[in-house]
Amino acid sequence: MRARDRFSPVVYILVFGILFALSTVARTTEAYSGDLPVDYGNYIQGIRLLYQGRNPYTLEFFAPPWIAFILSPYYLLKHPLFWQTTCTLCVIILLIFSYCWLPEQESDTRPLILGMTLLFVLPTTIFAIALGQLSSLVGLAISLAWAFVAGRKATPWAISFVLILTTLKIHVVFVPFLLLMAELFRQRAWSTILILALTVTLLALASSWFLYENWVTALMSAVFLGQKFLGGEGLAASFYFSYANVGIPAVVFIPHLIYVVARWLKEGLHPYLFLLAITLNFLVIPYSRQYDYVILLPACFYLYSQLWNSRWRYGLWVIFWLFFGVLSLFTKLSFLIPAIILMLLLWLPGDAVKGRDSNFREKSGCHRLRSAFYP
Repeated sequence: MRARDRFSPVVYILVFGILFALSTVARTTEAYSGDLPVDYGNYIQGIRLLYQGRNPYTLEFFAPPWIAFILSPYYLLKHPLFWQTTCTLCVIILLIFSYCWLPEQESDTRPLILGMTLLFVLPTTIFAIALGQLSSLVGLAISLAWAFVAGRKATPWAISFVLILTTLKIHVVFVPFLLLMAELFRQRAWSTILILALTVTLLALASSWFLYENWVTALMSAVFLGQKFLGGEGLAASFYFSYANVGIPAVVFIPHLIYVVARWLKEGLHPYLFLLAITLNFLVIPYSRQYDYVILLPACFYLYSQLWNSRWRYGLWVIFWLFFGVLSLFTKLSFLIPAIILMLLLWLPGDAVKGRDSNFREKSGCHRLRSAFYP
């Protein structure tokens, strides 16, 4: 057994032990009294109520209660700058990760690095960071989980940890999460499944014992019934426009789901299938929010790399950024973004990121990234 494999359970238990200890300290600490970004403020208010043993789901708060354990360091650090810095780092790592998924190309690396920079300043990305959304962390976690499971090189403990992070906002990554779980069963990765199930069970029990006892019914009520949040009931507030508002039910996208599942059964997990899954997820959930589209950065970067290989690259670049930049500024138009990305993904060839595992070749995107700075 490799040393990494021997120490993985120790590190895993130690991390959750530290988070639990920090949350115990945070229970006796006053929350930050200054101004907070809107969504991060909702998280902090919800966590404070959980620490007090009260129902947090009377707020616009829909996270599982173990968020109080995972975000306890930021609750203690108080100032929102620490959390927004973490969100920024998650976005940067997600973009670099997206770059590494691309295979070797003969083109200059600098335009691709420019693409990473432009994606970083898209309104959807800025919204996610400015509001302190969990989406950037969840987006990075689901990307890492996909690479870990597809590559079959990560330990069960590492896979379980990143999958636990996705549960903080599971609805925005529900389709790729289900595919990952199905792949774990197909690989007979029983140790990973057992560790994940046991961890979720322990977190759920700890949430009932130390935070809020009736959190399950309260969370379900908030999601499916709920208060009058932003003009609508439950999580799917009518303030946020979606396909349901224009008479397009989620069942319309069932053929697309079948297509993704069929490709998974035939080809296994690979990056192109991941891009389809994360994009399709936003078409089947009953609402759409601009800041959640930070999860689509890998898909946008792939499309950008394909435009670079087109003879009309400069005109297409302008259209690409104007289109997505302008759409994301309008709440009742931004829901079109995932549909357009999915259409382009299905139209453009998937060979550029296709492969049965996530192993990067010697001259993959990571190699080209190093070459750009160290020629």
